[in-house]
Amino acid sequence: MRIQVESKASELRAQFDNKVNELTQTQFKDIIAKRIEVYPELWLIAQTELSDLERAQKLLNPNWSPDENWAGNLLKQLMEWHQKYGVFLTQDSYDAFSELRNASVDLVETCNHEKRRPTLAEFQALDQLYYQRCKGDSPLATRLKNDLGSYKTPYISHPVDQRNTPDVTTGVCPKV
Repeated sequence: MRIQVESKASELRAQFDNKVNELTQTQFKDIIAKRIEVYPELWLIAQTELSDLERAQKLLNPNWSPDENWAGNLLKQLMEWHQKYGVFLTQDSYDAFSELRNASVDLVETCNHEKRRPTLAEFQALDQLYYQRCKGDSPLATRLKNDLGSYKTPYISHPVDQRNTPDVTTGVCPKV
């Protein structure tokens, strides 16, 4: 009788664990779907107000620098996006986003206090946070792509001999 109870308890635990795993996978799938929906808006803001802006403007005017409204406009757009969708950022992406937002706040405050427009160097420093680096680590753009799997090769694309799959007879993964 005791063995039957232990067996039933073990079976129920396994069913519970499977259900929790299923729900976790569903939640993760839903979060990825939401990121796929909302990350492009953040990408558009950053590309339009940072990387692409300088490239486009310098084609027209090699001496271009941002106007007095640029930093405030960027900050406003970043904050509005964050208010609606920030909850979907991974911690890694949030850290990079937060660094960009905080640097934007500092720039707006400095320009307002000193009654001046942002310099090209200040503009480029924000662009670097987005596109080139984040405190020596991956920039926000790379982190967003990583969150969506854009830089990851799908498992099925790996050659069969390079996949880290367990041997069917031993259950051990080969060393690659």
